[in-house]
Amino acid sequence: MDTLIELTLLDNVILEKINQLLKENKELKDSPIPILYRDLFIKYSSVENIESLKRAIFLQWYSVAEPIKNSGIGEMNVLIEKQNIIKVNQLIKNELIDEEFIFLLKHYYSITDWYFDSLGLKQINFYSNVQSKLDHTNFDNRGVFGEYWKSILK
Repeated sequence: MDTLIELTLLDNVILEKINQLLKENKELKDSPIPILYRDLFIKYSSVENIESLKRAIFLQWYSVAEPIKNSGIGEMNVLIEKQNIIKVNQLIKNELIDEEFIFLLKHYYSITDWYFDSLGLKQINFYSNVQSKLDHTNFDNRGVFGEYWKSILK
């Protein structure tokens, strides 16, 4: 099993490959990137900690929120997507979900509520009054998930 540190390194290698492909004006969807991200998603989903789950949820959300030609992130394994939502629901039920994760989910849900509803994330009203003060520096060295959030929070 891979550790979070190893997965972060792999995530960063994928980002480097994306940058290289974009410099060469090559299509991400026709490259190995979608397969690399699908494998990374499976690995993040298999690590039992909240940080890995945050990254897995980001990848599965981004796969439906952004076209593959722009992100390189294609279809994920639906069974694993559902299992991740079950994990999130358990964190909510057991009040173990942190403020950052709540903020992230609120953002994702505001863009693709249909997606999360289809997977069974029913407790989204729980987030309605949550406010968070996230700093873009909190997302350093967190792979594509971190790069996305740094760009949003600047």
